[in-house]
Amino acid sequence: MDSGPPTPKAAFHPRTAARRDKGVGRLRLRDAVAMAVGGMIGGGIFSVLGVTVALAGHLAVGSFVIGGAIAMVTAHSFAALSARAGRSGGLFVYLHNAGFPRTGSYISWLLMFGYLIAVGVYGFTFGHYAAHAFGLPGAFANVFAVLILLVFLGINLRGVGHRRCLRTSWS
Repeated sequence: MDSGPPTPKAAFHPRTAARRDKGVGRLRLRDAVAMAVGGMIGGGIFSVLGVTVALAGHLAVGSFVIGGAIAMVTAHSFAALSARAGRSGGLFVYLHNAGFPRTGSYISWLLMFGYLIAVGVYGFTFGHYAAHAFGLPGAFANVFAVLILLVFLGINLRGVGHRRCLRTSWS
């Protein structure tokens, strides 16, 4: 017997409910701002700015204004979707609950691919900055890029949680 979509307070796993009750793992305003500022500094200043100016020239400011407007519309849409759903969640959760689990899966994989490309661009950019800063030839840029990607990997694995979270059984 299908009980339908989960209730707004339902957790996907019992440990998730326990962590939610303790307030652990909740994204607070300070956390969201830190993520946004980090993304803007990492992607906007170090990687995208140079490419945008090179491609758009004097229209670069307009490119950033248009990008900001699109980001605001997207953020507003997700906020309205969260308010309407009565719970927080990502695009996959909303599509799954609306009866489109396969579409949600495809979009989740596309987002993961986009994030993978973005992290690769950040590593590439920082690698070239580091090689230039130390006055080393371009071949060292790849070494620095791999090192920065390993740092990003370590930060992300650390962000996943404590060691017990990595041993969690998915049964």
